[in-house]
Amino acid sequence: MVSSHEQSSHDVEHVQLSTTEGEQLALGQKRLILAIVVSYIGSRIGAEISVWMAVCVAVASVALIADGVLKIGRALRWSTSTRAISLILMLVPLVNLITLLWVNSSATKGLRRAGYRVGLFGASR
Repeated sequence: MVSSHEQSSHDVEHVQLSTTEGEQLALGQKRLILAIVVSYIGSRIGAEISVWMAVCVAVASVALIADGVLKIGRALRWSTSTRAISLILMLVPLVNLITLLWVNSSATKGLRRAGYRVGLFGASR
């Protein structure tokens, strides 16, 4: 038998967000978007900058992704194992794109249910 908390942890439709959780969810989604931008810029200018700078850009992107996924997971009350698996999948090429789409879609659904408007660059009240 699955408890109501475990059942709702994967179903965004049943999660009621507090104001703080909504703000954390919006911030997590913005961090994911920023990570994509940083990663893209880093990949475009990677050959023209030093190896050290390319590594710094990659580390910044990974840190933003990890922070974003953790904030989204906490706000949507995902289990620790779901958050950990999501983080690990974000490190696997190609799988990370599917995972990113799933995490972002979950965040968008949660934000809309909480009354946020969600656009290309994240959510606003």
